[in-house]
Amino acid sequence: MKEYDLIIIGGGPGGYKAAELAGHCGLKVALVEKGKLGGVCLNYGCIPLKGYLHVARLVNEVNELRNDNIFSDIDAFGINQTGVLERNQYVINNLQQGIKYKLQKAGVAIFVGNAKIAPEQGGQITVTVDNMCLSAKNLIIATGSKEIRFPVSEEKLSYRIIYSDELFSLTRIPTRMVIVGAGVIGLEAADYFNAAGCEVTVLESAPEIAGGMDPDIAALFRKILQRKGIRIHVNSTVKNFGGKELLVDMDGEDVHITTEAVLIAVGRTPVVEGYGLEKSDINYNQDGIFIDESCRTNKLNVFACGDVTGKFMLAHTAYEQARIAIDNIMGKEAYINYHLIPKVYYTSPEVITIGLSEKECVAGDIPYITRELPLTYSGKYFAEHKKDGAKAKMVIDSLSKTVIGFSMIGDGASEIALAVELMIANKLSIEDIGKLVFPHPTVGEIIHELAAMG
Repeated sequence: MKEYDLIIIGGGPGGYKAAELAGHCGLKVALVEKGKLGGVCLNYGCIPLKGYLHVARLVNEVNELRNDNIFSDIDAFGINQTGVLERNQYVINNLQQGIKYKLQKAGVAIFVGNAKIAPEQGGQITVTVDNMCLSAKNLIIATGSKEIRFPVSEEKLSYRIIYSDELFSLTRIPTRMVIVGAGVIGLEAADYFNAAGCEVTVLESAPEIAGGMDPDIAALFRKILQRKGIRIHVNSTVKNFGGKELLVDMDGEDVHITTEAVLIAVGRTPVVEGYGLEKSDINYNQDGIFIDESCRTNKLNVFACGDVTGKFMLAHTAYEQARIAIDNIMGKEAYINYHLIPKVYYTSPEVITIGLSEKECVAGDIPYITRELPLTYSGKYFAEHKKDGAKAKMVIDSLSKTVIGFSMIGDGASEIALAVELMIANKLSIEDIGKLVFPHPTVGEIIHELAAMG
């Protein structure tokens, strides 16, 4: 039996961040991962998808400049998918080594294998890893999530069905692709494959794309993506995966679609099976492990972080939950504020939202006003993108005149999200923001412009 202060199950963003923090706090830590360090985010999600989107952004910018007769002498070019995959793998390998190095530097013991939680005895937690037994006073569960899959047999289909984990093994760009789901994965994939020359159709069952975004921003987002050539159909669901085509209900009308590939991107579900949870006293269901605002489960010494909690399935959410969990293990009271977690679409253009929405203000009986401006108010943005329809929107508490929410569509949005988060977290008033010196010209000046509106 090997004894530790803390055992962490799962080596994704939540798990490895918790392990690193705990190690630097002086705890003896064991991290168990049955697959690859970095989890889905590094190996099959955030990072390789950003590699795709970097290429897509360059293609879009070159095409825009060609339309302005700046690159008019450049011949037509295409994406070398094999080269993109090789570049992605190079990045993944290097980042994995970086994670491993940081864990080793923090003194974390890394175990590769299948972890199982044994029933607790005498306040001590036991986790088996294949044929080994680990014991600790504290446990963090960070087992992540898996794709929601449709029960479809591909044996008699003339098209390929793929899921997000398989996006990064495609060695050839399909000529046509249908994407089921207009969330983060679906829209980011649509942006890349559209830039790569694929004919992309997105089907979304809800009345609008980008669920959780400000409705005005989401509607504008759809308009801009459609202008790029991406076909988007809301209020649309697949009724049948036929042998040669899809039967789709588009707003009450049956439509047949032929395609070469179908990407299912309807979301992810927490991984709660296979780790012994069913024999533990930890409260959970198929929607995830139940945690409070301290990221603690119903068991005083058991915490959970990341996708397995069923909260915001974002890597930076997992990072924050990991920090909160370690602070509480170390005896510091810490609580998470989900309103301060930015939601980001890394498409071209990028889209962010942070803080309270108008809908949440109405539900919470919070008096508010909104201000919005096109990003052409930023000289830098205008010089780079002209009038692409991008804009920013600020939600202000009408009594305290503090910023409580912010949404934006436009390239550069992800990089100014932290600035907005600091403003909301520190309850800066629009007068306070007006006194800040923003470098000129920058996209972030749009924040100053919104604050200065009378």
